[in-house]
Amino acid sequence: FVIQAEGGIMSITGPAEGPPSKVGVAIVDITAALYAVIAIQAALRQREGSGQGQRIDISLLESQVAWLANVASNYLVSAQPPGRYGNAHPNIVPYETFATADGHVALGIGNDRQFAAFCRAAGCSALAQEPRFASNPQRVAHRAELIPLLQEVFRQRGNREWLQLFLETGVPGGPINSVDQVFAHPQVQAL
Repeated sequence: FVIQAEGGIMSITGPAEGPPSKVGVAIVDITAALYAVIAIQAALRQREGSGQGQRIDISLLESQVAWLANVASNYLVSAQPPGRYGNAHPNIVPYETFATADGHVALGIGNDRQFAAFCRAAGCSALAQEPRFASNPQRVAHRAELIPLLQEVFRQRGNREWLQLFLETGVPGGPINSVDQVFAHPQVQAL
């Protein structure tokens, strides 16, 4: 928990207007353990070739800092400290959760083609034609204008309809499952 705070992840996690939040699981511990396994495998491989052992050094802090990924890259390029976007993405719009008529869904549109396909299928093609929203850089710049418009579109249908639309159009989106729903999911059970 403290490493999440010191390592920056809490500063970018949580609602934009809310307090910093931790990730719901001990992600720093898990990440450090994965890095340790990778390092052990590399050391064993090195020993096979050279007969020499290796010293492995893994820290929670460096694992957390590495986990900042694209947020760290954005900062290192711009020198602008990132804010919190809640469930939204700092560089891709729309890429967040939306309230529907009977729940919530996650929408992960990654490019302009997907945005146009989504808008056609959702009955809001005019949004994809609007210059402010036609490209991802424009959607990022006009996020505060676009998201409320999309929220109104999402409220017109229930989760089941939206999930079917995502499947039919190839738009990345899905349900927000509770833990019991995850373990009841046929694919999770099969795995």
